[in-house]
Amino acid sequence: MRTPVLRDALPASPPKPNVTLMEGGEVWEADAVDLISSLPDESIDLVILDPPYQSMERWRSIGTTTRLKQSGGSSNPWFKVFPDERYLELFYGLYRVLKPRSLLYMFCNEETRDLVCTGYSPQTDKCIATQKEIPISVEEWGWKRHSVQLNHGPLVAVGFKYWKSLVWHKTNGRGMGYHFPAQHEFIIMAEKVRSNGNGRHRKLNFNKTGDVIQAPRLKGKQYYPTEKPFELIQILVEESCNENDVVLDSFCGSGVLGQVCRKLKRRFILGDINPEEALRRLK
Repeated sequence: MRTPVLRDALPASPPKPNVTLMEGGEVWEADAVDLISSLPDESIDLVILDPPYQSMERWRSIGTTTRLKQSGGSSNPWFKVFPDERYLELFYGLYRVLKPRSLLYMFCNEETRDLVCTGYSPQTDKCIATQKEIPISVEEWGWKRHSVQLNHGPLVAVGFKYWKSLVWHKTNGRGMGYHFPAQHEFIIMAEKVRSNGNGRHRKLNFNKTGDVIQAPRLKGKQYYPTEKPFELIQILVEESCNENDVVLDSFCGSGVLGQVCRKLKRRFILGDINPEEALRRLK
C-alpha cells in the first residue's frame, strides 16, 4: 500500500518556465512549486533547499539587519519570502519527484523547522496543520477520499521520514536575535520512505561528519544574501548521492549547489524566480 499523499495539494497546471541548459545541468526561472510540478515522477536523487522562509519577514520592519530591508547600508535587496502555507504543496511535489530512499535537506531557523515538522510553532503560536481531504491508497492504483485532521506538519504528512536537524555552526561572529544571538542554522534531514518498504533506509556514503557542521558565515557585499558556504553544501552532496545523480534546488539563489555538483560530478537542476546570480556564476 502506498504512503498517503495529499492529492489536493497539487497546484494548477504551471506555466512553462525559461530553462537554461549548461554544463552539468540546467537552471530554471520558475516558482519552486511550478518547477517541481514539471518534473517526472521519481527522477531526483537528492534535494537541498534554502527557502526564504516567512519567519524572517517580520524582522524587516524592525530593521535588525540591513540585509532585511532596502537602505543606504544594504548590499542587496531582500527577496520575496516563501509563505508557510505553501510548504504542503512543496513537499507533496518533492515526495513525488524524489526516488525512494533518497534524502531531502532544508535550511531553516527554529520557528520554520517546528512549523514544517509539527505544524505548530511555540514561538509564535502559529499553526499551519489544517483539515484536509486526502486520497488514501486502497490498492496499488486505486484511491478513495477520506477527510482527516493532520496531526503533523506538512513534511511528515506527505510521507517523509524526519530523521533529525543538523546544525550549521557559523564559526565567525554573532548572529541575529535579541536573546543570545543565534550562531547556528538548522538543516532538516528527511528521507522519502514508503509504507510497503522492507525497512531499509538510506545510508550516508562515508558518515564521516557529525551532526554539528562548522563553517564560517559568508560576509561581505560580494556574496549573495544568505549564501551558504561551498564546503557546507559539498558535505551534504558528497554524503548523500553518487556521481551522475541528479540534485535539485528550487531556491537556488547564488547557484552554489551547481558549482558543488560540477566539482563532484553530479548533475543539477536549479530554479529560482530570480536566477540571474546563479546564471552569472555558472556560465
